[in-house]
Amino acid sequence: MFRKLLIAYLVLLAFALGTLGALFGQSVRKRVRDEIAQRLESHAEMLRPLVQAVPSSELQATVKELGGRVGSRLTVIGPDGVVMADSHANPSEMDNHNTRTEVQQARSEGRGRNVRHSDTVRYDMMYCASRLAENQPGGVILRAAFPLTQIQAEIRALYRGIVLAFFVTALVGVVVTYLAVRQITRPLSRIRAVAQAISAGD
Repeated sequence: MFRKLLIAYLVLLAFALGTLGALFGQSVRKRVRDEIAQRLESHAEMLRPLVQAVPSSELQATVKELGGRVGSRLTVIGPDGVVMADSHANPSEMDNHNTRTEVQQARSEGRGRNVRHSDTVRYDMMYCASRLAENQPGGVILRAAFPLTQIQAEIRALYRGIVLAFFVTALVGVVVTYLAVRQITRPLSRIRAVAQAISAGD
């Protein structure tokens, strides 16, 4: 009986923890992406005073320096879609960016966000873009990006913490269940033993 109760509890515990883990994991993934998107938007905002104050001849060096400092890829895109400066690439070798989803969203809605493969750096990235001047949809666009591999690494680190917490919870649950089931089954075992002794004529 003890073994059956313990197995039943472990099955229920595994199901409950698995369900909670899946739901919590999805929540964590969304939260991490939202936090990184907010971080990227703040990095793009850092470009605003620089683009307005720095001469165009110094813009590339300034954007490159800022990108290295904040840890994001930063891009300044002109009204015609031509890249004016980029922290991780040579603007003269980059394609026209007016066709990029996040740039189109920024022009039409003020801000844009997208996750896709970068043909320039050749890996998946999250992009956030905004207008230099809010009232100029056809003007300069400021954009910040972050490698999806690093986003996934942050999510995996959180998942490892969640899994560890669940294992600790499961271990504690098993110990508590073991003690509880023993308390329940011990009197029953004694009663059964006495009944067997009586039936045997002892």
